Amino acid sequence: MINILSEELILKIIKDLNSASDVAKCRLVCKGWNRLAEPVMLGKEVIIRSEEGALSLYAHLYSKPAFGKLIKQLTFEEDYLPVALLKGLLHFAFTPNMEYMTGSVSTDQLYILMNTIADKSPTKFLNLKTIPHPDSFSNVYNNSLITFKDTLQDLVFHVEDVEEDDIWDMANQLETFKCLTKLTLSGPLLTVFNLEDILNGCSHLEELTVNIKLQINILGKIEVDAWSATNVKILDSVKKVFIRRECRCDLLEYLLFKYPKIETIEIDVLLTPLVTARNNLQRILNVIKKIHSSKVKLLFKEQDLADSLKYIMADGTRFTISDVSGSEFSVIINRP
Repeated sequence: MINILSEELILKIIKDLNSASDVAKCRLVCKGWNRLAEPVMLGKEVIIRSEEGALSLYAHLYSKPAFGKLIKQLTFEEDYLPVALLKGLLHFAFTPNMEYMTGSVSTDQLYILMNTIADKSPTKFLNLKTIPHPDSFSNVYNNSLITFKDTLQDLVFHVEDVEEDDIWDMANQLETFKCLTKLTLSGPLLTVFNLEDILNGCSHLEELTVNIKLQINILGKIEVDAWSATNVKILDSVKKVFIRRECRCDLLEYLLFKYPKIETIEIDVLLTPLVTARNNLQRILNVIKKIHSSKVKLLFKEQDLADSLKYIMADGTRFTISDVSGSEFSVIINRP
């Protein structure tokens, strides 16, 4: 049966497979299938899940260096690789054909190597849309962001545990990222006022993920509204917002003012500030009701649960509740 299939049909079958690992299995069928499947495999998303996997990919590219140009999507699920292995792998795989490099990497060496390769390449990297991010603020990572700023569409910006000048030097560069449509902010900030200082220059955003903790007490709604009216640059292009880590009403009110065309908001947080602090929960519910589609998961301590549910039920909002740890409960609200 296999022998009577045309190469055109075999190739179509192989290309319709979703993952590189599925395509790799086709290489085991016979020599003919191996020849057709090998380049298709490298054209799929290549995922590095372990040091052994990285070594296997390096060995493959070492034997066939030209195949490195076929890799357009490279994902790091293993956050640490020996520098020598990382250097060898990028030598073959990181070419101007690369489009998506994703994942989290724990070493600055990745970014040093990427910058070096790009600087020495006679061909510009005009297709690169994402690069892996570190777990915390890194000036070397930021240098890579700036190196590829003309094409990057999606990035993570860390604002934690660094000298203040370093944060704002990078924040001021964000306005030069003309293709940036997806941004994730991570770390502590003093107030929503600082958040606006970062987002003010991001004029092409369509999707924002906020993974921050604001350090001052919740601002009153009158204060948020008055400040927003005179200081916030409104942007209609943002349609999706994701809130992680902490949910505060002043943050949501600011985001809805800045991005009035939000269609979807997803909230899944590790901490919900005190329910009664400046009517926090009631103000959160008021914002959610103004957005067409919302998926909200709030985490409450046992001692706060009764008051929280009282606010939610009085508002008429439908919800489900589940026991997370015995002392913490998650309340889930989905609209519509």
